[in-house]
Amino acid sequence: MEVAPTGITSLLPIFLFPVLGISSAKQICQVYFKDSIVLFFCTLAMTLAVEETNLHKRIALKLLCKVGTRKQTMLLGFMGTTAFLNVGEMAIESGNFDKLKKDDRGFAKALVLACAHGSLIGGTAIITSTGPNLVFREIIQSSYAEHEISVSYVQWMMFAMPPMMLYLLASFAVITSKEEQRISFAVEKKIKCAYDELGKFTFAEKSILAWFILLMASWIMRKPGFIPGWGDLFPDHGKLLSDSVPAVLVVFLLFAWPKDPFAKDPTPILNWDVMKKRFAWSCVLLIGAGYAISEGVEVSSVNPILKNCIIKCRHNSRSCLWFDGLNLVCNHLIAH
Repeated sequence: MEVAPTGITSLLPIFLFPVLGISSAKQICQVYFKDSIVLFFCTLAMTLAVEETNLHKRIALKLLCKVGTRKQTMLLGFMGTTAFLNVGEMAIESGNFDKLKKDDRGFAKALVLACAHGSLIGGTAIITSTGPNLVFREIIQSSYAEHEISVSYVQWMMFAMPPMMLYLLASFAVITSKEEQRISFAVEKKIKCAYDELGKFTFAEKSILAWFILLMASWIMRKPGFIPGWGDLFPDHGKLLSDSVPAVLVVFLLFAWPKDPFAKDPTPILNWDVMKKRFAWSCVLLIGAGYAISEGVEVSSVNPILKNCIIKCRHNSRSCLWFDGLNLVCNHLIAH
């Protein structure tokens, strides 16, 4: 049981740092709305729009219908889809795998593991997939000039995509069984029924798919590196632009774009009531708190102390092992 919600707790640096004389409230408040946080906000809003249109269900269930009943291909299909679109969890719920026969329950557990592994591994391939990727780029951009080091969308994909594919195949090899088994016919029929219940490809699903592809293309083509990007059309070759610019525009349009333009009272794909109820506001505030703590460490005397400790650990193998072990334990506790 939480003493206070995570989102509210994330705002404590705004109170603590000025009171303790670490940093001013004005300086700390600014880090809660950095460019990377705005971009993370937009990616979460796009994810919510996908869920609102049930596009994730359609993609996942369609994939299950295509890969057949072999357990190995289903696992690989789930891992691949989850890695790129993070839709596997909803597909499991749609397929009602909790009602499997006794012989298939082990496969259901493997399916959950496959989705978890696919989501974690796939999150490394695209810079906007997870918050830590955006935080890393924000640190690089704030520490170095753009002409020295830059991390564009294409550069990140070229760096992270090959190892992601390798890790995905390795994880699949660990999870899957060598036996050539098939799921029961009842489960296959249930998956097809779940897909049929979605009906025809709706206007809302087509719209969000088009907007999603357009947004991805705008991120890639803003500054691709190998050819001039659309950012070069703006003053100073688009130096004032960032990936959050097209993301904010697309999210804004989703609040006006109708689910069904032919309805008597058309409703937009996203509305503020949905954002208030289902949007992960605590995640956005939590990343802001991380930036705030980093800012506090930077302006206080803690930063030199940490640097000296790390330098000493590098020259002492036993201390280095203790430091790595403590770091591993802390990461494990934070993750759980």
